[in-house]
Amino acid sequence: MAKNSLNPAPMAPDLVVARRLSLGLMGTVPSLEVLRQFERLPSGERLSWWVDHILDDRRYADYFAERLARACVGTEEGPFIFYRRRRLVAWLGDQLAVNRPYDHLVHDLIAGKGCGRINRLPISSPLQVSQIMPTNPTRCAWPVA
Repeated sequence: MAKNSLNPAPMAPDLVVARRLSLGLMGTVPSLEVLRQFERLPSGERLSWWVDHILDDRRYADYFAERLARACVGTEEGPFIFYRRRRLVAWLGDQLAVNRPYDHLVHDLIAGKGCGRINRLPISSPLQVSQIMPTNPTRCAWPVA
């Protein structure tokens, strides 16, 4: 950065960072009550507490599950796709709420068994093969770690 005569932006205040994290991970601004609790913490503990607070909140799991589902199956709203997409969002939210490792979650999405019956909760059936592997069926489009 010094080579290009660029100066880093000043650090954002803790409340601004907390608001940005809330919007980005839960889709909402923090409540006044929680902000007051945040402000009572020592400055060095605020942001780590805030991240833990967000990740423990079910709103994070539900909001982020919706974002992941959009990446997996898009936003098409046909009746059958909508039904199965809702089930995928609910399943993803449950997995995020219990802090399931991402590579395990992806494994179940790709290799899960359960296609066929509508009254069963399939893991992989909401995803069509063309959505998981759009160009090359031997290569997975998901980043599996």
